[in-house]
Amino acid sequence: MCKTSSGSTSIWQEKSCERRIPHYSAEKELCGMRRIGRVLRLRERKIEEYERFHSNVWPEVQAAITASGIRNYSIFRYERWLFSYFELPDNKDLENVAVELMRNPGCQRWEALMKELQEPLPESGETSYWVTIKEVWHHIS
Repeated sequence: MCKTSSGSTSIWQEKSCERRIPHYSAEKELCGMRRIGRVLRLRERKIEEYERFHSNVWPEVQAAITASGIRNYSIFRYERWLFSYFELPDNKDLENVAVELMRNPGCQRWEALMKELQEPLPESGETSYWVTIKEVWHHIS
């Protein structure tokens, strides 16, 4: 089982003001999942092309995302702005997952195509133009 910062074992973990989602890892141990939100912007006149690609994401890209530990991945659009949401196991580091994904030839080709459609933000990194944003509220009912 995963441990909380106090050392006790818990299905729900509190860490960095985030509520954890229970999840069984590949090793069948119960771990928490972090919710991650990211934003980016599309280049002028690239919305239709971006949505066309995402209406049929390549199977090798989807398989690599699943193998990386990412769960419940969604991308939303408002005009040229994109918002992505996904969950990542506590025992996975987002930067390491990004590096792992970019070792996959299908992901490399996909990312090269997407960068032609995406507009980097001032905070964008080398690996991805997506910028991680802070969660300010979450409700579980």
